[in-house]
Amino acid sequence: MKFILNIILITFSGLAIGQQLPQFSQHMYNKQVLNPAVTGSEMFMVAQLTHRSQWVGFGNSPTTQLLGLHSSINNRNFGVGGYLFNDTYGPFSNLGVNGSYAYHTKLSRKTKLGFGLSGTVSHFSVNGSKIQLNNDADPLINLTTAETNLKYNASFGLLLHNEIYYIGVSALNLIQQKDPLYKSNGMLGGSLPSVYHFNAIGGIGISLDKTNTIYPSFLVKYIPNNPIQIDFNLRYILENAIEFGISYRTDDAIIGVVNLYIMDDLNLIYSYDFTTSNMSKANKGSHEITLAYNIYYDPIYKKQKKRYNLKKVN
Repeated sequence: MKFILNIILITFSGLAIGQQLPQFSQHMYNKQVLNPAVTGSEMFMVAQLTHRSQWVGFGNSPTTQLLGLHSSINNRNFGVGGYLFNDTYGPFSNLGVNGSYAYHTKLSRKTKLGFGLSGTVSHFSVNGSKIQLNNDADPLINLTTAETNLKYNASFGLLLHNEIYYIGVSALNLIQQKDPLYKSNGMLGGSLPSVYHFNAIGGIGISLDKTNTIYPSFLVKYIPNNPIQIDFNLRYILENAIEFGISYRTDDAIIGVVNLYIMDDLNLIYSYDFTTSNMSKANKGSHEITLAYNIYYDPIYKKQKKRYNLKKVN
């Protein structure tokens, strides 16, 4: 019991001052969440519904739902998009909406540089009934009520991309603010300061032959006063019918991914995180599932299944 309590304290303190945004293992399929400059950069309109259950078997573990959409406008050089999200972990809950805009300027005939901005508004709450204290009579925290707060923030990103590769950087949580963590009888119980989140992403498509393609990619995440975390990803597509992937997240997990092309433009994606950190002693891994629907602007791209704006390299 003491071990579990220590894990809970470490987990929630880390979530509070470290990773404040949802974590996804399938980020290579939904890069807009990491970088607003991705908005409208694909060769199709993207609509996705994602659910993630993190650290299954661990009490009050994080769960996240996301419904996203982004597209270029009339297949031109700018795009709009956004997503709805619901992120809960322990006594904390964050329900919100994001809107993004990006402009893509041509650097050459096939290569563009995208500039993206996004804004987020969310309803952050703390449920006192889910907090357990050594001293239930603590005068600073009323365990019978809930505290709520309206949050707002902004993000900026750059993306260099063409039909072969993409590479980009972004900064999230640009507006620094302190949200009340919990208070009772007019006394402040604490605060939850927002912190910057910096991301770097990149990937390239490589054709092995006419029916086999691999897509290596990466994600680098940096949060001040936290270790840098890197995701190394490798995906393999067989005959445009099924996709397998494996990822390694430093000091955290090994991830397996399966992407099924269940019908025209509709994909079902499942991933499982095998936890490699000390958290493996207290959970059974993480599950993530996505239903993605893509509407191609050009029938040629639809026929050839040119996914994620990456062209096969011969």
